Amino acid sequence: MTHYLALAGFKAPMAERRALSAITDGTANTILVVEAAEPTIWTRPDDLPFHPNGPLPKFGLTPDGFLAVFCDATVRFFPANWPEMEIREAITCQGGELVRLPEPVQTPD
Repeated sequence: MTHYLALAGFKAPMAERRALSAITDGTANTILVVEAAEPTIWTRPDDLPFHPNGPLPKFGLTPDGFLAVFCDATVRFFPANWPEMEIREAITCQGGELVRLPEPVQTPD
């Protein structure tokens, strides 16, 4: 089982399996994979559905927040109180927003 799923849906990077060059908001500003609250079988080709006008999917394994992997391979932790609109803006890859993001997760050397 895995809790890490790509976001797919309108304006999400995996919506049309677009090239990195098509991510006009920048790969460092666009979420590709999130820590989903509900697991799926890791060999199943599941994505987490996203629609900009619908409710956000349930993210995270703890009530503290969730991890997100960006298209440039950085990982960031979004605290549970992070503004929903800013999460939505980070999911879309061609919205043209200036996105405020948490600092990348630091890994031990």
